[in-house]
Amino acid sequence: GYGALREDVVHEVLDDDRSVASWAFLLFANGVHVDDLELPVLGLGRERGDVGPPTIEGRLPATGDEIAVGAGTLRRLGKEVGDTVRMGDGPGAADLRVVGSVVLPAVGQVNSDHTALGRGALVTMGALEAIESPDAGCGESDEAVCPVAIALRMAPGGDGDAVAARITAAAPDGTPEGTLPKPVQLAAEIRNAEEMGGLPV
Repeated sequence: GYGALREDVVHEVLDDDRSVASWAFLLFANGVHVDDLELPVLGLGRERGDVGPPTIEGRLPATGDEIAVGAGTLRRLGKEVGDTVRMGDGPGAADLRVVGSVVLPAVGQVNSDHTALGRGALVTMGALEAIESPDAGCGESDEAVCPVAIALRMAPGGDGDAVAARITAAAPDGTPEGTLPKPVQLAAEIRNAEEMGGLPV
């Protein structure tokens, strides 16, 4: 959806729920300058455990001066893991070290640009907030980036549908039925491949 999630409401639902092995907040930003490209970027705010998209090489960002980049985007930038890129074009712009090549899901705000299999970038939630809205916290400005999604990884035997129902019932975006559960999010290219009836040997 579009509404910012109240972090305290989400914590009330998930902090004591041991059926959730790991979870994180997600932020979305579109048209973010990374060197000379405009990209969709995910901000990942891990709250418990290790959750996030898989890496091809290296690892996911752990600090505010690190970035992971989709493989196709990394080629377009002419960079490799270990190199440095400049992210942002305002007062919060920063040099970030590329720590991983990452496989990104097709997630983002409705009717807007979003990450894809090898396209886009991922930083920590704090880095995205500092670079894209350094002068305004969530809720202080329409320009501020805010958590708008939650990524969950269930513990063995955990009921993901039940946890999602508890989150949506708490209306963490402040709107009844404004927060919706989504199934496992795969890249569009993988979904397209799954729909093919057959492939030549």
